[in-house]
Amino acid sequence: MKSEGKVRHQLAQVIFRYRKKMVATELSPVAHNCVHNRRSALLGKTLGVCGYKEGQPEALRVVCDVNLCPDVARACSFFQPRSTPEALKELFHLQLESLLAQAQHGQPGYLAHHYPDVAALLWVLEEDPQQTTALRLLEEEHDPNAAPSDPPSEGSAGEGDPPPDEGSR
Repeated sequence: MKSEGKVRHQLAQVIFRYRKKMVATELSPVAHNCVHNRRSALLGKTLGVCGYKEGQPEALRVVCDVNLCPDVARACSFFQPRSTPEALKELFHLQLESLLAQAQHGQPGYLAHHYPDVAALLWVLEEDPQQTTALRLLEEEHDPNAAPSDPPSEGSAGEGDPPPDEGSR
C-alpha cells in the first residue's frame, strides 16, 4: 500500500501535468490561439481570418482557419498567442478551484469528468472537499519530479534504489 505522502506527491504530479498540457495546447500555433485571428460569418458558416494590421492598407487578408488550412498559423511569422503562460496557469487554477467548489456542493461528477485521476486520488486520500483547494493541492508542485517527502520506514527501500518513476521512461 502506498503511503499518504506518495499519493499526495502523485496528485501534485498529475495536476502539474494537466496544467502543463493545458498551457501547451493554448500556446500552440493554431489559428484560434492567435491574437490576430478574427471569426467572420460567410455563407452561414464562421471562418477564421487573419486580422493582422486590421484597418490598414497593408493588412493581411488571409483565411486562417484550423479546419480549412491548419498549416497557415503554424507557418505565420505574425502569430502571437492570445494569452501568456502565467495567465493560463492562473486560469487553470481558477478552473480547478471551481470544480473543487462544485464537488464541495455535492457535484463531484464535474471534477471526475474533467480530471478523473485527480478525483480518484482525492478519493484515495479521503480528502474533505471543504478543506481542499487547488493551491493547497499544488503546494508540493514546486518540483513534480522530486521524490515524495515521506521518510523511509524500517525495512523499506534504501538509498541505492532508483527514484520513483525513473524506470517508466
